[in-house]
Amino acid sequence: MRRPTPVVVDETQRFELQHIVHSPTSPQRRVFRARLILLLAQGLSTEEVCRELTTSRVAVSRWRCRWAASGLAGLEDAP
Repeated sequence: MRRPTPVVVDETQRFELQHIVHSPTSPQRRVFRARLILLLAQGLSTEEVCRELTTSRVAVSRWRCRWAASGLAGLEDAP
């Protein structure tokens, strides 16, 4: 079985992700994605994140890969 790509978040990124989560004007899809990355960065497993956010393994894997490839820009909607 493959090991998931580790999620690394620096302080600047963590600040931006927390800002997205706590901003009352952030779209809910961005809040979801930011929370997901923050949970993964805390060391939670894919299954734990799935339970916490009531989502699928596919969704967690998708956003983990997009974060690894593009960082904050990867959390935006794809064209």
